[in-house]
Amino acid sequence: MFPQYEKVIDPGSFNEANVEEIIKASPDMIFVGVSSPEGNKKIEEAGFPTYTMWIGWAAIDTLKQEFLNIGTIMGNEAQAQKLVAYWDEKLAALDKILAKVPESERKKVYYTGADITKANTSDWAWTFIEEAGGVSAIKKGTTGAVNVEVILDADPDVIVTQGGNGTAGILQDQRIQSLKAVKNKGVYECPIAAFWWDRPSPEALLGFMWLAQTLYPEYTKDIDLKKETKYLFSEFYNYQLSDEEYDSFFVHKKK
Repeated sequence: MFPQYEKVIDPGSFNEANVEEIIKASPDMIFVGVSSPEGNKKIEEAGFPTYTMWIGWAAIDTLKQEFLNIGTIMGNEAQAQKLVAYWDEKLAALDKILAKVPESERKKVYYTGADITKANTSDWAWTFIEEAGGVSAIKKGTTGAVNVEVILDADPDVIVTQGGNGTAGILQDQRIQSLKAVKNKGVYECPIAAFWWDRPSPEALLGFMWLAQTLYPEYTKDIDLKKETKYLFSEFYNYQLSDEEYDSFFVHKKK
């Protein structure tokens, strides 16, 4: 999408940031993550101004505020405000749709990596599930690996793997063949577009829509995900997305 980035210096990231390479690039501003205090300190000690981002620890409100803050830093407040307004409009519309789903039809969702025990338990994980109208199959606030017996007891309706982790490992895992999600082939890999749709970014809104459609197809027929995706790419990335590119985001359809 942005081929010019192939020539940009790679100074590392997070705690592995290479200050010497950063100095060579001579940036005006550096965006750093909240999870790498050591790397951030090295950058600040080298004299560079930083803005700390919440990355996987964001919530919807903090993410929208980041859009606005970065718009201010970059001198593009109007575009940032437009992005936040788009989020507000689409989240309100999604909430209205999902309000029609009876509690008795709410799907239990287990969100994991390639291995069934590698549950994603970042703060955003709960947001990802809840904004799509799902109910987490494991207790909110769980950290670390999850025992297989806990997953068997939860018996999720749907399993979502992080983008890039595939679904084959879950579907073929002999330990969990009794799960509803496995028996019903309700195992899906989250799309990856310019960024993962299950992580905080401008595209995370599309991830909510995708998961809501995956969980409740009968209630979400009015959501035109292709239209919304093409709009977001055109309006906020200044990129005209082709049908073929759009289709390539959904790896699970090919399995």
